Amino acid sequence: MPVDVKQDLDKLAPMLKKLGYDTQSDTPSYGTADPLVLDNMNRLKENADFWKDKAKFYARQTPNVTRLFRKSM
Repeated sequence: MPVDVKQDLDKLAPMLKKLGYDTQSDTPSYGTADPLVLDNMNRLKENADFWKDKAKFYARQTPNVTRLFRKSM
């Protein structure tokens, strides 16, 4: 983050401090995750190969349609 932005962060984004973020820290801290979130993350890690394969499967099923992003003439 640019130094000038970091120095003015409390003025630029006052809600961050109100939400409990340390706006002057270089290392973000998002608090401690709930047990449910920790359990889900552990299950994801334990089954990483399964989810990687599933993502590859769906990526192959989705057509690469770039015409949706072209301007109409």
